[in-house]
Amino acid sequence: DRNPSFSPLLWDRAVRPDQIIEQIWMPGVHADIGGCSDGRLIGNIALLTMIERIQHHCPELEWDIGLIDRIRERVRNSESIEITYERPGIARKLLWRKTRALHSGDGQYMHPVYKVVCNKMFRVKGKLQTYAPGNCSEMLPEFPLMQAQLFQDVCERLLP
Repeated sequence: DRNPSFSPLLWDRAVRPDQIIEQIWMPGVHADIGGCSDGRLIGNIALLTMIERIQHHCPELEWDIGLIDRIRERVRNSESIEITYERPGIARKLLWRKTRALHSGDGQYMHPVYKVVCNKMFRVKGKLQTYAPGNCSEMLPEFPLMQAQLFQDVCERLLP
């Protein structure tokens, strides 16, 4: 996403010694990942990823397991994979910025679905095209998620 309103906050160090920093880069733009309002696959994967990491670091928290299971079922039953573009037309030209560069660093990882969808053909910005972002780097390690196989299997099933 090149929208200046959604500039990433790159974390490079903990402020307190008890802080744990995990920045996991995912395919898509803000509307796909954090702004998912219509149950798209990438948004549900992002939500389940965040829940998994919070459960790992805060095991004392109580969760609505039924809700989490329903989100996981939506991922399993997804019928398409798509990356949107949240600024069509003239807004895209007015708010254009160069592609953000990712840099390796402590606590920065690539989400496991990235390697499945990168350089693959699916709906990107409303058209069937190859997803090949210029800012993603192979130098970032893949984050070891417990649900990684589920996420990867669903994405592979949906790719043509």
